Amino acid sequence: GGQGVVTVDDAVAEEAPTEQQAMDLAQEYRNAKQGPAGVVLARDRQTGDIVKTSSGPQAEPAPQLQSQVQSLGGLGYKPPGSNTIGCCAEYHAGNQLLLRNPALSPEEIQFSPVIRPSTMSIVNTCDNCKAMFPQLKQ
Repeated sequence: GGQGVVTVDDAVAEEAPTEQQAMDLAQEYRNAKQGPAGVVLARDRQTGDIVKTSSGPQAEPAPQLQSQVQSLGGLGYKPPGSNTIGCCAEYHAGNQLLLRNPALSPEEIQFSPVIRPSTMSIVNTCDNCKAMFPQLKQ
């Protein structure tokens, strides 16, 4: 099936991706002279699969996220005081894992902190992402 490439490291990882891993990823973007608003790592608790990605243009939601996206106003909607739905790093990473694993639920994804490569600082999770991934509310 379409499992993607899982390296040995990812398969044995038991815990959520770390802030240090996110810092390392942000540094890679800086070195490549790319400046997305945020970068993040996300892990599928079922398979151990890890996605490293950044914020970017809207992406169609996986089936597991469609109802949450609609209830927030739909893909591309920008609620007052929040980010445009479907553009955040957390959304991109979680969505990729959900598309790869149809049995995965949004609550089963572990996220690193989001890092802004331009400042190398942690980016707070927006309300949209907290609604889609309740584990981000902590």
